[in-house]
Amino acid sequence: MAEQYSRHAKALPPLSHDQSVVVQVDPRQAKWTPAVVINTPADARPRSYVVQTANGVKLQRNRHHIKATPDAGNTPTVSDAEGPVV
Repeated sequence: MAEQYSRHAKALPPLSHDQSVVVQVDPRQAKWTPAVVINTPADARPRSYVVQTANGVKLQRNRHHIKATPDAGNTPTVSDAEGPVV
């Protein structure tokens, strides 16, 4: 069974700090929201990133729920405001 899954699985490229991305706020819905990577993964959680949306909401999401966007110089501004990670 694992061999069948591995045949079609692909590794996603890592994201960098301050990179523009889109994220699924609710993974059960197909809506993607612009955000910025504010924390890259630690060794214990190699596919988990913390991102911040344009309205200041911080989310921790698996790499599967984050897509890189082409950098066109329109990176949303992110404040360093402290707040809970959803």
